[in-house]
Amino acid sequence: DMSTGAVESSLDTAEIYFRPIPPHVVHALIDAGNIYYCAGGLMIEDPLIAPYIESIYGNMSSVMGMGQHVLSSLLAKVRYSVPAPQPAAPQ
Repeated sequence: DMSTGAVESSLDTAEIYFRPIPPHVVHALIDAGNIYYCAGGLMIEDPLIAPYIESIYGNMSSVMGMGQHVLSSLLAKVRYSVPAPQPAAPQ
């Protein structure tokens, strides 16, 4: 928290287990190019890879980035409340 100097940290883990991925699928993923724009090089929601996911342990938001539950917990620890969304101004 920049206003108070409070610092908090957290650890969140997620594990993904895959079935064997055939070489033609690996090549298709490379050719599609999405792997170059994802942390870890993989989007688990990609239809090419989804059939090969055996199991996921952890929160889906943790797999995709910072888990929402972790962020909420950290904000609460520094007593930061998220402002309510404001209605859009009429155009």
